[in-house]
Amino acid sequence: MLPNYPEVRKLISEHQMRQFHSARSESLGPLSDLREDRVHEGHRSGIIREDGSLDELEFKKIEVTRTFKIDEMTNWSEKQVREYYEDVAKEVARKQSHLTYQKLGETVAKVGNEITETGPPTAETILNALNKMWLEFNDDGTHVPLTFVTSPEMKPAWDAAFRQLDEDPALRKRHNELLEAKRLQWRERESSRKLVG
Repeated sequence: MLPNYPEVRKLISEHQMRQFHSARSESLGPLSDLREDRVHEGHRSGIIREDGSLDELEFKKIEVTRTFKIDEMTNWSEKQVREYYEDVAKEVARKQSHLTYQKLGETVAKVGNEITETGPPTAETILNALNKMWLEFNDDGTHVPLTFVTSPEMKPAWDAAFRQLDEDPALRKRHNELLEAKRLQWRERESSRKLVG
């Protein structure tokens, strides 16, 4: 009978899960920067909005299935095991991204912050989007950078819109005025927070 070596098996399993989470995080792209909270019990969660409304977050199950013959897996190399975990992690990330962007789209539409544009994006598109957003600022008043997510096909059009915003003096002036108005709104929000003691 072969020895079990439970500690070695545990070490290998932990290493494989680290590989999985690393590949998943890399595949999530900008979503990997979002905070993750573990929910230890219950079947739903929610966010109480500033207006007092409750936005319930229903849990969604993500499944990734692979079928193998046992005798195939017993001869896998370390490279094949790594590729398996990376492949599964990428599919989990793809499904998580789809659900997240779907929920974001529903929420943005629900609160009335959806922008509908015909044609490629322009500097006006960016200004309209910024105008509808709550922007955050650092303690020193500098703007917290935003992340724009787009498809690879649309990236050149968005790059051109941002260049237009930066190069056109009138548009740049409007952009700076908008940021200053948002900075004042942020200061008012920060100063009106109630301290809990």
